[in-house]
Amino acid sequence: MAKNKLMILDVQHPLGTLTDVLKWCEYLCDDYDITLLCFKGIEPVKIKGVKVVALRYFKSGIIRNMLFVFNALYYLSTFRGAVFIVYFRHCGMLRRLFGKLSFHLDIRSLSVDCDESVRIRENDFMKRECARFDSVSSLSSGVIKQLGRGDIKLLPIGADKISTVPKVYGKDLRLLYVGTFLGRHLEHTLEGMAIFRKRNPDAVVTYDIVGGGEPCDDAFIKRSIDDFGLHDSVVLHGPVPHGALAEYFDRANIGVSYIPITDYYDFQPPTKTYEYIRSGLYTIATATYENRKLIKSGTGTLIDDTPEGFAYGLECYMKERDNLSYDNISGSLDDSSWKVVIDRYMRPILDSFNR
Repeated sequence: MAKNKLMILDVQHPLGTLTDVLKWCEYLCDDYDITLLCFKGIEPVKIKGVKVVALRYFKSGIIRNMLFVFNALYYLSTFRGAVFIVYFRHCGMLRRLFGKLSFHLDIRSLSVDCDESVRIRENDFMKRECARFDSVSSLSSGVIKQLGRGDIKLLPIGADKISTVPKVYGKDLRLLYVGTFLGRHLEHTLEGMAIFRKRNPDAVVTYDIVGGGEPCDDAFIKRSIDDFGLHDSVVLHGPVPHGALAEYFDRANIGVSYIPITDYYDFQPPTKTYEYIRSGLYTIATATYENRKLIKSGTGTLIDDTPEGFAYGLECYMKERDNLSYDNISGSLDDSSWKVVIDRYMRPILDSFNR
């Protein structure tokens, strides 16, 4: 029997940088004939059983968006199936132009711009775009509430185990941060690490930082490493494709989920908190609303978004390390595996288009 057709459009994230899209494709490709239209990432990514149309990524947002829209128009003109759009500005015009197709709009994030007026403007625009679609989903109940529409479906993030190597929670602290530098104030974690080392001179602490931001962000992190005298124990690895993260998770025993505690980050579920915990890493996480739902006794600790808060988190690990269990940590979020999330939340959305 022929598979139902599904097209996923993602203009926001270069291929490989949004785990959600990769996992949707991975777990749905046996049942759907999937076409993914997106931009090329740093490294080529092949997704078995999925037709990937990866466009050249231009720095100019205007050129990039025009290229994406032109290609979307081209592929949609002959497409017959369900269209799953990861939100981008003016995505509603595709719904207007191809009204006979079944469209679904998914919102992975509200605006996290540090300028409140920009956030309000972007979120208001997003709400207007939502009104053009009959079927909409988002990743958390908090975001859904802020969108102000009662029929938005929940499509949460998930996490698979990146590492299956049992962790040893000893006197060596092997920290790992994976993610963006943009707006995260990672320098607080570096200063906090320096505070901790000063108080605990015999502690052995290493810190792998995987990811990046704008050139100015990268340069600032490098300066902070030097300023706090951490060049012997902190390594900046730059961006790493999701499929190549296992070696970093294998050797770490502490995950760092450092997100500023603000109203605009509060309801953004942190993918890496899920992935750290599912891989058995004791997780030091800032006390955002979503992190508070994930960190349980014996799996990590919640901290303030300050250098002192981070130092406190490291001290909590030292106090708890003898009682930590790899099975307890890695098994605490088993119901958040990507297979469970997709079967429970995404398939019903797609099934509604195929009745």
